[in-house]
Amino acid sequence: MRFARREIPVEDGLLLVPGEDLFYYTSGRHPRFPVVMFDHTVNPFSPEEIQRMAFARNIRWLIVKKDLQVNGEPVEDKARLLALLLQDFHLVQNLGIYDIYRREK
Repeated sequence: MRFARREIPVEDGLLLVPGEDLFYYTSGRHPRFPVVMFDHTVNPFSPEEIQRMAFARNIRWLIVKKDLQVNGEPVEDKARLLALLLQDFHLVQNLGIYDIYRREK
């Protein structure tokens, strides 16, 4: 939260993988993406659709949580999703369990 408050402008769109719905509540930000949790039970979009929507909605920041509290991987085809997104996003900071990426305009 401190990094987001300090480094990520409030008007910039974010994409959190696998998702942290509490992030929006805690930070007072509003999601620009139609899915806030990329769990296979609630995410209807393919990795390609997610990539297109991230660009169309001007998502500038990608936050990837690496150490999950759930057993197993909730994101369907996570490797392909991240491979597609990381074509446009570049690592800015590693915060232990989070990798923070930014897309240039």
